[in-house]
Amino acid sequence: MPCLDHPYRTMNRETSERLQYLLLQWLEGRETPGEAEELSQALADASVPDEDWDNLQEELMAAEPLMAGYDVAAWQPVIEGLIRRNRAAAGPVRVRRMRRWMAAAAVLVLLAGGVWLLRPGTKPPTVVAPAVVHDLLPGGNKATLTLANGQRIVLDSAANGLLAQQGASRVQKTANGRLTYSFTASDRTVVVYNTLTTPRGGEYQLRLPDGTQVWLNAASSITYPTVFTGGERKITITGEAYFEVASVASQPFIVEVGGEEIRVLGTAFNVNAYTDEAANTTTLLQGKVEVKEGEQRVVLLPGQQAQVSGINGVRLLKHADTAAAVAWKNGRFAFEDAELPAVMRQLARWYDFDVRYDGPVPAGHFDGKIGKTLTLDQVLRVLTRTRVHYSIGPGRRLTIQP
Repeated sequence: MPCLDHPYRTMNRETSERLQYLLLQWLEGRETPGEAEELSQALADASVPDEDWDNLQEELMAAEPLMAGYDVAAWQPVIEGLIRRNRAAAGPVRVRRMRRWMAAAAVLVLLAGGVWLLRPGTKPPTVVAPAVVHDLLPGGNKATLTLANGQRIVLDSAANGLLAQQGASRVQKTANGRLTYSFTASDRTVVVYNTLTTPRGGEYQLRLPDGTQVWLNAASSITYPTVFTGGERKITITGEAYFEVASVASQPFIVEVGGEEIRVLGTAFNVNAYTDEAANTTTLLQGKVEVKEGEQRVVLLPGQQAQVSGINGVRLLKHADTAAAVAWKNGRFAFEDAELPAVMRQLARWYDFDVRYDGPVPAGHFDGKIGKTLTLDQVLRVLTRTRVHYSIGPGRRLTIQP
């Protein structure tokens, strides 16, 4: 979490997500005294440029968990009355800022130099407060590199710089926590393989020897040669990865996952192949790819998705939510009509916990986006607006209760 004792002079992703969380706590009437004071100070800070508040308002208005269930239009008469009443005291700059925050479902009133937060007359259903024993921090930049000789290097604790010499390639960890390969020898005929593995609660970025950029999600792996030779570039993955493939027309790029093969020339796409999901999905953002499973194959265009399962074979989705498919890479969870077990699988990979259900699995579906920099309890407080009860216990166990 960012340091919150200072004004929000720079609206980066972490401060934006923190303000989303504080607003949600306040709207639900569950804020602590410290959270209420923190929110008041942030909203009243005159040093924040107006354009930063404008950008943040757009993010908040798009934050479905924050806005769900609130009729902003019904607040308009109250909002306008408050603005008229406080125009003289607040001044034109503060009035403009007030209007922005009211539009985001937070009513800021500045009176006699103080900050007052007024809730609307109606509120969503009261949620039973969870019994939190242990909170869990979000994951981070964690991975293990397995060299050709079996040596394992824990990257999150390894020093930056040269890690190993693998065939004709130098393996380095950069200052920004990425793994890169660069050629150091003219003899590129010796092919050895490395494997990069992320644990639950970890993700990592890799630049392959051909310049292809790979983002590896939690509980995933990628096996690749330290130099690409011959007529193709072939790698193998488990779990989930996002690729920005370097274009080499003479060497198609091939991703193998289980019995599935994804063939490309130069493109950007996401592959989700977790074994506990119902299907493997390949979502194309740019370029063109061919997905093959047995005798079935489908060619994807940008904005399309291939779903591969043992039951239905290869299925083409022509209008996929590409933003949701790569939300994990951009620091967010994105849920679209997702049942609770599907939500829990995503959270469990990032926060590294086991989930148990006391009784039947609660019904209902979830929609919205939540930042991955929040703690598990903060994320679950958003989800509990649908009356899901839970407790976080020792041993990294989350219990869903009736």
